Amino acid sequence: MNLLQPMEPIQNLIVMNEREWIHQVKWDGIRGLSYIEQNRLRVFTKKGRERTDFYPEVQQCLRLLNAKQAILDGELVVLGDSGVPSFNRVLTRERIRTQTKLGYYSRNYPVNYIIFDLLYCNDQDLRGLPLSERSSLLRDILKPDEHIFLTDDYLDGQKLYEMMKERSMEGIVSKRLSSLYQGGKKHNDWLKIKINKKMLAIIGGIILKNKYPNSLLLGIYNDENLVYVGRASLGLSQGNILDLYNYITKYKTSTTQETSPFIDVSNEPKTVWLRPALTCWVQFLEWTEGGVLRHPKIIGFSEQNPREAVGKEYIV
Repeated sequence: MNLLQPMEPIQNLIVMNEREWIHQVKWDGIRGLSYIEQNRLRVFTKKGRERTDFYPEVQQCLRLLNAKQAILDGELVVLGDSGVPSFNRVLTRERIRTQTKLGYYSRNYPVNYIIFDLLYCNDQDLRGLPLSERSSLLRDILKPDEHIFLTDDYLDGQKLYEMMKERSMEGIVSKRLSSLYQGGKKHNDWLKIKINKKMLAIIGGIILKNKYPNSLLLGIYNDENLVYVGRASLGLSQGNILDLYNYITKYKTSTTQETSPFIDVSNEPKTVWLRPALTCWVQFLEWTEGGVLRHPKIIGFSEQNPREAVGKEYIV
């Protein structure tokens, strides 16, 4: 089977509450399409990268699916300590590149596969059918299990959105019941309504422009490693820039280092690297599949210990 382009929800600000819409939890994970054929299952990410060997939990679909051939669309999710999806944890699984420690990560970061669509079934292309029919067929042929789930549909979108806010989750996806499956974003049938979040981050580097701070390189701790999560300039006031300039000037010999403190960023032009000591609060919309923050905005500096910057998210 050829790889398909997944259908992606469009950002929206309003919860759709007309009868023609259903609403689902927006799972904070990594998109995963499963291709099942000849008793073999292969897993691919949204960008088409095969990750079959690194998500053995998904292989349970072979036992649970009453079909010889299918393409499933869903989300790979790892739960945090509070029982809600943790993108930081699923990203830890996604970063695995060898089989050496797969057993350790499978035990400590078990993946749940949340399935929400069926694109092919027994040589039939279902993408031209309305979502309501695809969902009904999916529920007929797939039995959920310990790590394999079918996402729930809700009729009251506003109620689900408020529930997601209370649980500090990512948001909701609203889908038109009559929607066909169209790859990409050239449609108005799947809408995502996001909940803005904030997170404590460490300033590991400052990019200069005309000798003054222009943007910040941000990171969080993953075990003992400082992991890069993106750069931000939005939200920095002139006062912030002056404070950062004085911070560099005053503590340059003791707080900066010649090499990057991040394990995954080593070269960035016009950057002053800092030891992990200064923290800030950053607001963001969501995580990208590459593990960086989308639309980050600095909303304040912090005196909290850098060791507290471990990816915990809060609702703004």
